[in-house]
Amino acid sequence: MASLKAQLSPIFRRKELKATAGVFLAGLLSGVTRKTGWQMAEQTGLHRPDPMQSLLGRSLWAEEALRDAIRGYVFESLGDPDCGYRRSRPPIPI
Repeated sequence: MASLKAQLSPIFRRKELKATAGVFLAGLLSGVTRKTGWQMAEQTGLHRPDPMQSLLGRSLWAEEALRDAIRGYVFESLGDPDCGYRRSRPPIPI
């Protein structure tokens, strides 16, 4: 989780946004069944979901850069030969 947060850190300019993004990521990856703002806030120790809602709705950050960083992290993680991920059949053409 720390390496992913480090990769995503440059996308968020302000330190408050970086911290909120890290908390949001922890909430997404947590064991909470329903990922509502309140439940994720409670799971991550926040008293209210306002910081997460602000991150998603009002803050400025590079969406494409975030997408590319997440995609790279996932490919890096799943591409590891020891991770157990094996495609059993060819991809379906779209």
